[in-house]
Amino acid sequence: MPALRPGLQVFDRSGVNIGRIDHISRADPLAGADDGRRIAEQDDLVTLLPGRHTRRLPLLAPAVAARLTRDGYLRISLRGDTRHFRYAALTDVDLILDEGVYLRLDAAEVPLS
Repeated sequence: MPALRPGLQVFDRSGVNIGRIDHISRADPLAGADDGRRIAEQDDLVTLLPGRHTRRLPLLAPAVAARLTRDGYLRISLRGDTRHFRYAALTDVDLILDEGVYLRLDAAEVPLS
């Protein structure tokens, strides 16, 4: 089975090419807050780590950025656009093949920054 890696094409669930993997961020489900609580215990990244996810993903809504930080994500570069990216959670990956990665989402459901 092929591995996720930068440069792979990314397709939505209907097979439409939405770009290439630019960066992969690993999941961090047990990241600790300053007071020692774990995100998994509270399920509230916005409260536990104010600003952490918004610094990493500043152009996304806080709830979306929190989910992506917790689950890990693919930053997807768009063809012909070097200023904007789409972000897909690693949990949204359905299939990895030699020709690319297929998501469980339609292109319109993949957050854009």
